[in-house]
Amino acid sequence: MSFFSSQEAPFLCDPSTTFMSSVEQQINTIRAAVGNSDPWVSGTIQVPPDSLDLYYLDKSGVPQILKLTPGAAVDDLNKLSTYCDRATFGRAKEELLDESYRKAGKMDVERFASKLDSNVIRLLPGILPQLLRGEDVDRKVDAELYKLNVYDAGSFFRVHKDTPRGKYMFGSLVIVFPTLHTGGQLVLRHGEKEHNFDSGTILSNSPSPNDTIAYVAFFSDVEHEVLPVISGHRITLTYNLYFSKSSNQGPDSLLVTKTNLKLRDAISAILDNPQFLPNGGLLGFALSHSYAVDTQSSESLNEILRVLKGEDAVIRSACEDLGLDLSINCVIKNRLLLNHAIDLSDYGEIEGSLLNVVMRHERGTLTHRYNGKPFWEYGQRGKYSKAIAWIKHLGESQAGYKSSYIAYGNQASLAFEYIHLTLVAAFGPVGDRKNWSAYKGEERV
Repeated sequence: MSFFSSQEAPFLCDPSTTFMSSVEQQINTIRAAVGNSDPWVSGTIQVPPDSLDLYYLDKSGVPQILKLTPGAAVDDLNKLSTYCDRATFGRAKEELLDESYRKAGKMDVERFASKLDSNVIRLLPGILPQLLRGEDVDRKVDAELYKLNVYDAGSFFRVHKDTPRGKYMFGSLVIVFPTLHTGGQLVLRHGEKEHNFDSGTILSNSPSPNDTIAYVAFFSDVEHEVLPVISGHRITLTYNLYFSKSSNQGPDSLLVTKTNLKLRDAISAILDNPQFLPNGGLLGFALSHSYAVDTQSSESLNEILRVLKGEDAVIRSACEDLGLDLSINCVIKNRLLLNHAIDLSDYGEIEGSLLNVVMRHERGTLTHRYNGKPFWEYGQRGKYSKAIAWIKHLGESQAGYKSSYIAYGNQASLAFEYIHLTLVAAFGPVGDRKNWSAYKGEERV
């Protein structure tokens, strides 16, 4: 027996109708407007020559000074490498030393100081707008100096992601000194995109190699590796980048960009269509980036709205401009929305339907396609499923609750792990789309 009246059925079941065609075209327009920006930015900058002086303590605690320029003596650079500790890496919650996976030297911030540090802070306003997709950035960003690393001949670091150090951490900044080196390219990958940052070649070709540094900033969920150094010394400062907790700026602090306006107009157009979910509904945007979440916490994921990156931030801003209600959710099988993180290992070995197993343990919201049939949510406190138009849904390889990478990071995992999430925008009935609370998911059946 059909859930729909004879008057409704043609619109919902026949994809060849004008209604279906126009709505699908508008959904495709929104998808195209989301864009796909690069999750990294790189380049070179001239700095005061004296900022290339490095002060450090040797293993006996004796102060040393070394100017990190192309003219630095090989013996002095070798000495610096010798005084470094061997770099470890994280595998899940273990801290490991395994030079078949990472071979490099490291020095913690307690043992060195660089005049370049203060210059880097002043350089950030020129770097970050390109990464954060705004022409200007009003929101305060904190850069935490993390490590000095020395990669000499034969050093490398295989594929990993930077270990999340809190929900406000959004990226990393790597500064490369102009010491001579070949090889040691930093290869970054995200989705189908790849960027090869060859600092040795970039610096050697600089018009002013004696006072130029190379930099690359990237979002913290970007997979990357350091290829083997062939010759010389690749010496870097690494910074963790955070959105400042003390900033009074809201999540919409980026200036409105052309992409934002295009996306906002595309969403507005479909909401103006009286045939698109006339009683209200949901828009689903699987986020392009994964985010650091405490999977052992039952807290709402909505705090993630404050730290969205790249095109994810553009989606949030466009929806906010239209007065839609936003939430961040884990999604199970593109059907069940959960407003908190889960760890499937808590359920032991899962037999049968993953969706059914999670529904027995978690409170959430079941959904149906905007042009599909609503159904009663048995076991979900007697509610109808909610209609959702997926602008972008999670791929088969994305779990929707916990990222599969977890194995390797630049240090052992802390309380946070990367997971794939979805932004859901709720809207009300025709003529009152901003009244999202009017939508109860109770389409006529």
